[in-house]
Amino acid sequence: MRLVPAAVPRPAAPAAPRRLGAVELVPGRVRAAVLSVAGRVLDRAEASYDAAGATPAACA
Repeated sequence: MRLVPAAVPRPAAPAAPRRLGAVELVPGRVRAAVLSVAGRVLDRAEASYDAAGATPAACA
């Protein structure tokens, strides 16, 4: 018989990487970016729309 130390419990899933998100809203354009905690841009997206035809959402 051989004695071994007890198994160390490990998390079921790896820790999620830390990220920051930024969104810029200006008439006719929406920009978004995902950044690392160090400030490096990891991903960015941009969408345009017709600001003249846009109607505001109804508030309840």
